[in-house]
Amino acid sequence: MPTIRHAHPSDLPALREITNHYIEHTIANFKTTPLDALEFSNWFDTFSLTGPYRLLIAEEEGDVLGYAATIQFNPRAGYSSSAAVSIYLHPDKRRKGLGSKLYTELFKILEDSDLHRLYAGITVPNDASIALHAKMGFREAARYSEVGRKFDQWLDVVWMERHFP
Repeated sequence: MPTIRHAHPSDLPALREITNHYIEHTIANFKTTPLDALEFSNWFDTFSLTGPYRLLIAEEEGDVLGYAATIQFNPRAGYSSSAAVSIYLHPDKRRKGLGSKLYTELFKILEDSDLHRLYAGITVPNDASIALHAKMGFREAARYSEVGRKFDQWLDVVWMERHFP
């Protein structure tokens, strides 16, 4: 049974490996070059143990299985009650209920925050991510047609939103 907890700096190599897999091999992340240790450390530093921007990991027997995070939706002050969510699982740990467990715990610890809306941007096609977010109470709010390009293909992004809490 995986443990869900806040990420520690010691988790950075495993988190970076998971993220870089999606950057290098999938359309799920629009970055096109792997993140180096400094870039990833800077990203990690945007999270805290309190407030709206959190980073939780799933761990089993010392292995990081995946993570879920809330990040700033937009830097303008008027957007401060909205956050973007993201979730990445080790490729071998998908479709086993881990995403639901991570999001459930993340949303539970954020209930006392000032968040009013959560947003997820999902490159399509990605039926598994759409289904996970729908299961967690998100609904489609917008679709940006051919908004990005990766692996020589134009890609759409679906934005899903959830009233929070």
